[in-house]
Amino acid sequence: MEVGLVGWATRTGIGYIDADLWELRVADRWLVPEHPLLGVEPSLVETDAARIRRCRVQDDVDAYRAFLDGLSAVVFVERPFLRGWDLVAEARAAGVITCCMPMMEALPPPWAAPWVREVDVMWATTRWCARRLRDLAVRAEARGYSCRWRDAILPAHWGVNLARFPFRERARCDAFVFCNGYGGRDQRKGSAVVAEAARLAPDVRILFRSQRAGLPRLPPNVTVLETETDERAALYAEGGILVAPSRWEGLGLQLYEAQASGMPLITSDAHPMVEAMPMAVIAGRTVVSDPDAEAVFDADPADLARLMRRYAGGDLRAASRAARATVEEAFDLGRNLASVRPYLARACAAQWGHRSPRLFNPRGRGR
Repeated sequence: MEVGLVGWATRTGIGYIDADLWELRVADRWLVPEHPLLGVEPSLVETDAARIRRCRVQDDVDAYRAFLDGLSAVVFVERPFLRGWDLVAEARAAGVITCCMPMMEALPPPWAAPWVREVDVMWATTRWCARRLRDLAVRAEARGYSCRWRDAILPAHWGVNLARFPFRERARCDAFVFCNGYGGRDQRKGSAVVAEAARLAPDVRILFRSQRAGLPRLPPNVTVLETETDERAALYAEGGILVAPSRWEGLGLQLYEAQASGMPLITSDAHPMVEAMPMAVIAGRTVVSDPDAEAVFDADPADLARLMRRYAGGDLRAASRAARATVEEAFDLGRNLASVRPYLARACAAQWGHRSPRLFNPRGRGR
């Protein structure tokens, strides 16, 4: 069976997910569109012209079709990023099944986007995502739309490529770490909560990692650090505890990566963040303004300040070891991904029949 991957190779959440899918051999070929703003990050793309191909986001139809040739399945994260070309419809016409790993904050409702209805498999990387998808399929049917994937939700929890995140035991919490990244829509990562909590706990040291300017005004006990690094584990080299007061997450890579590195986690008391099995949760309130929109969790800065004061300077050795053990037990990405290719093979057989030559393509590296 030959599996293709379509998606960014950038220093973003989706780009890192794509890189992990590639490195852990879920895909045999990778079509990398040039990100409109970030281009392609060379460190994420190995030199393998036969298996990794770059393309334009738009008006590169020959490259898109050539990529589909010989595939059994194609995987993409969040949504198809190729413009002016219906990847899902074109894949079906070519006898290729499609698998979407949705970041639920950006998945259009099935009644508004035909491609969402026509995907063959939805890959739920958290239990929360699986519940949301089932609910979405039911609501779509109530509106007269049928989702092909309703009974094809792949439950394969995400996690950490442990080989990339070596464990280092933290002895004491000398500083808290916050990973803002590009910040996300509507301050999704909770930067304003961290800023206010820092003001409420001026004796607590916070390392604030961000990839963008225009940050909220930060008090003197917050140090902004560089995040542009080829090695993601370097984000967790300093500090004792990760604080993540996320308003919402599609997945939340930093929640798992930090713990794998030996850094205990404090995060919002809401799904999917709590599925990362944090050391402590931040109180707050969940706001649902529209049943078709994502619920937003507003973490309480005062409660985050309370938790930081509680753990600042404390002995972290047992909690640090427990964080790594949690990831090894439940979020070992190599182990969690072992079910993906067999599931796609079964989906392909159910769709096209066991006689389909694409299941065991002699031109591919079928596994």
